[in-house]
Amino acid sequence: MGVQSNHSFLVCLYKKLLSEFAGWFQCDHHIRRDKEIFHLCHDLGTKWSIYLAEAASEMFKSILNEEVTTEISDSSVTITVNRQNNTLTPP
Repeated sequence: MGVQSNHSFLVCLYKKLLSEFAGWFQCDHHIRRDKEIFHLCHDLGTKWSIYLAEAASEMFKSILNEEVTTEISDSSVTITVNRQNNTLTPP
């Protein structure tokens, strides 16, 4: 896409491209002192939640070399990025 693959790109990817433009889910993004949380809501079922959780985990791992925690339900995925052990700055 012609942009640098970094943390800001992943935030834009989730909040703008996949959420607002593609309509894959609704994204709530929260920044806490020790963690960053992406909550993705949709109405496409458990298999879609599993796909989103796995895709998110792999994106953060391959682009940022960061492990994330994911929680899934039939209509949402919560992705938690631990900020204690990295040098991420808020986007």
